[in-house]
This record gives sequence, C-alpha cells and structure tokens, in this order.
Amino acid sequence: MLANPGAAVILSGGQGANEKISEAEAMYRYFEARGFDMSNIFMENKSVSTGENIAFSAELAETEGIDLSGGVVIVTDGFHQFRAQRHARSLGLTAFTVASQAPVALQIFYWAREIPGIVFYA
Repeated sequence: MLANPGAAVILSGGQGANEKISEAEAMYRYFEARGFDMSNIFMENKSVSTGENIAFSAELAETEGIDLSGGVVIVTDGFHQFRAQRHARSLGLTAFTVASQAPVALQIFYWAREIPGIVFYA
C-alpha cells in the first residue's frame, strides 16, 4: 500500500463465535487508525475458511470492478501460504504470497492444524 497507494486492498475474514468483530473489520480499523487512505480498501467479512476468503474476495473484486488479471498478493501467516496460493490458483488467479509472522509459541499449534488442512485440500 505504501509503495503503490492506488492498489486495491481486500481485507478478508469473517467473525468467529468468540470474536466481537470480524477479522476484516479488525484489519480495517488497524489501517484507518494509522491514517491510510481508505478509498481503495474493501472488506469481505463473511468467509470462515481459506477457500471462502479467496473466493469471496474474488467475487468482491468483480463487483467493485477491480482487475485481478495482473495477479493478486495474499498476505497470510507463513505456515498458511501454500494452501492460500493453491485456493487462488484453483480459481484461475495468479497469486503471490507474503508471510506475516505468527508468535513463535503458537507456530506448533498452527502447523499441527495446517498439515491436515493441506492433506484435506489436496
């Protein structure tokens, strides 16, 4: 966003049962509080899985007239990059991933959860 201020950003993630707001809303508030131009930031807040994150974001892009032909950048946890990219490719999207950092103490839990997700998806 800083290097390309005109780029469209879709914040994707629904609201879990134990969450006060959706993941998309939390990210939106984060960017807004830091003074980002919010005119090209969109929220997809209904998804509850990786597949839905990607599919619903692609649908929102189409509705908003956002051209995805040049590819998409998916920012996700490092352990989650492979599956996110596979979902995007299954929709015909050229996808690049960027890893955010999960707390070291939680990485074992996340990997234990991600491995069955990859097996199930493949």
